[in-house]
Amino acid sequence: MMKNLLILTIILGTLVLSGCGDGVTGNSIKLTSPLKICKMVDVPYQATEEYQVPLKYEYSGMQTTTLHGFDVWAVGEVTIKNVDSETGLFTVSQTFTTLNRQTQTKSSSHYVMSGESVIFHEEYDISLGEDFKMTYTVQPPTKTLTRTVTKYRQEEQCE
Repeated sequence: MMKNLLILTIILGTLVLSGCGDGVTGNSIKLTSPLKICKMVDVPYQATEEYQVPLKYEYSGMQTTTLHGFDVWAVGEVTIKNVDSETGLFTVSQTFTTLNRQTQTKSSSHYVMSGESVIFHEEYDISLGEDFKMTYTVQPPTKTLTRTVTKYRQEEQCE
C-alpha cells in the first residue's frame, strides 16, 4: 500500500510539474509583458539665466591749465552721458603725467541718471610752463539681465 501511494504521488507530481492542469507552476513561467530596452537620453528644458552687463554710456575728455594766484593747475574734465535706461554709479580715474614722468591718479564717482550728463573734474598742481597729459578710464556700473536658455538633463527612456 505504501508502494502504491508513492507511485500515485510521483504521477501527480509529474503532471503538475509538466504543466497539465491548472497547477501553480504552469502559470508562473509565462511572460506577461515584452522585454523593455532602456537608455539614457538628453531631454531639453527651458531655464532662466541671469548675467551682468555694463550700463551704456558716452564719454569725452579734455585737459587744460588754469592759474590760481601763484599756482598753476593741470585740469582734467571727463564728461559721461548715461545712455542706458538705468541709473548707476560711474567711476572715472584720471591720471596726470608731467614731462619729467611724475604721475598722479585721482578718482571720483557720481550717480548718473538715465539720459543725464555729468562732468568729472580733477586738478593737479604743476609748475609754471610744465606740459602734462591726462588719460582717463571709466568704470561703468553693471545691471542684471535675464534670458531664457535651453538646457538638457539626462533621463531614462524605455522602449
